[in-house]
Amino acid sequence: MWVGGGTVPPELGVARRLIARGHQVHVLGDPTIEPGARQIGASFTSWRDAPHVTSLRPEDALLRDWEYNNPLTLFRAALSVIARSKSWRREPKSQWIAYR
Repeated sequence: MWVGGGTVPPELGVARRLIARGHQVHVLGDPTIEPGARQIGASFTSWRDAPHVTSLRPEDALLRDWEYNNPLTLFRAALSVIARSKSWRREPKSQWIAYR
């Protein structure tokens, strides 16, 4: 999971429902997500190599999406952030997502 654009609350909502149905959910993402993941009963692992944030302060954002008015320009900027750090590829795929 990546904190951006309001995607985390719905993702944790899905995880919470899976846990309520008896599944075990493991979340892999930014350290900022850990409290929310653990609060719903999911296990958690932080990114080791992938670019990530350790704070929810706007000045610490990897991509300041609110500064872009054009979606294509924003997309190019996002690709640039990804291209600058290919370290996310080193994350073990077995940790990406696990539902049991």
